[in-house]
Amino acid sequence: MKNIQIWDAATRIYHWAQALLFMALMATGLQDTGPHLQLGMVLFTLLVWRMAWGIVGSETSRFQQFVKMPKQILGYLKGKQPALRGTIHWVLLW
Repeated sequence: MKNIQIWDAATRIYHWAQALLFMALMATGLQDTGPHLQLGMVLFTLLVWRMAWGIVGSETSRFQQFVKMPKQILGYLKGKQPALRGTIHWVLLW
């Protein structure tokens, strides 16, 4: 059985950090200052980093690997484009 890498380590760490930050933001959401504001700034910084990593990162984390044009998606839905293996599903992105 062949292992196919879908996401690199940096992208996996990003997703887990985003989930943890989201939970921390929910827990501190009743406060307008203090940790809630600081956690929000950390999340913003993380999002900026992901945007940059999606452009210059490893092959499996680049946006061009999984963002397809509407014409390609329609071709897939009509059975003219083969399904991709080991990557995020095209239709889920739209």
